[in-house]
Amino acid sequence: MIKQLQNYNDIITPIFLSELLDRMSSVRMENWKFSDIQYLFTNQIVDGIKNISGSINILSYVGILQKSKYELYVIPDYIKPYIGDKNNLSKKFIELLFTRIISDPSYSEVFSNKFISFDTSQKSYIVSNNAFSFKFSKFKELLVNFDLLIKHPKVNSYIFNTDLHKSFLSLLVVENNKKISVDEFNESLEQRRVFGEQAENFVFNFEKSRLNSNQTIEWVAKVTVNDGYDIASYDNETDKNFNRFIEVKSYAGNNKYFYLSANELKVSKIKKESYWLYLVNRDKLSSKGYAPEMIQNPHEVVFTSTGWEKEAQSWKFEEIN
Repeated sequence: MIKQLQNYNDIITPIFLSELLDRMSSVRMENWKFSDIQYLFTNQIVDGIKNISGSINILSYVGILQKSKYELYVIPDYIKPYIGDKNNLSKKFIELLFTRIISDPSYSEVFSNKFISFDTSQKSYIVSNNAFSFKFSKFKELLVNFDLLIKHPKVNSYIFNTDLHKSFLSLLVVENNKKISVDEFNESLEQRRVFGEQAENFVFNFEKSRLNSNQTIEWVAKVTVNDGYDIASYDNETDKNFNRFIEVKSYAGNNKYFYLSANELKVSKIKKESYWLYLVNRDKLSSKGYAPEMIQNPHEVVFTSTGWEKEAQSWKFEEIN
């Protein structure tokens, strides 16, 4: 469907969707042929839409209209309560769209981790405009029409309007958590992923408790892996902006150890005092009152200190031309 959108001259909007269902529901007709629906908009342009065929195909795809084998359309019962309520109808459209489109072969091309990051100034996730090449431009138009994507005021990116469409973010999270490459899909790496998620969840709840639930903590690593930290938090419960960026590492036993990626090291060097390393002992997660070891500015305290033994796990080799 994502690529198919390029074939449509006009992309559906919330106003047209609401108007379409209003007109259909005002007529005593259960089963609609396409020509019947088209007749409702004869010689009319509604919210810039002249050709309604693309909109009907999209609505049939997501399930707002159900199409029978006899090429007849009906409004399903679960949609009828939303008729006349444009805002909630739009939210329902996005929810249904992503329930379907998450399995589209092109989905991972657009919503790839390399295009998604967390913007602390906007306190929201953003997707780079580079995610939408020409072949996905109509898909971007659709998401902008329904206010899922809002143009970023400073950079060439779009802000995810998760306040309006919280259901989308949860679907995105599910997809990213499920995606494990064939090379990575083995028991040891899968177990490491589970350990990491458990430790991040522990720290996420620890931070909420530390700040007396007076701040909205962001578990960034549930959505994107490019930011160089797992959780965006605050030093104090009265702070206005994110100022504590936490990388979570878990270990077992009495000796602390962890692995730091090149990107995590780079970000820790940039953020300095705002970057924190939380070391979580998995053996103590169930102990009452347990708190992780919290290391501020690990690039200075750990990487450049003599108190930790460092071992390179891999090297990059590049041919010299």
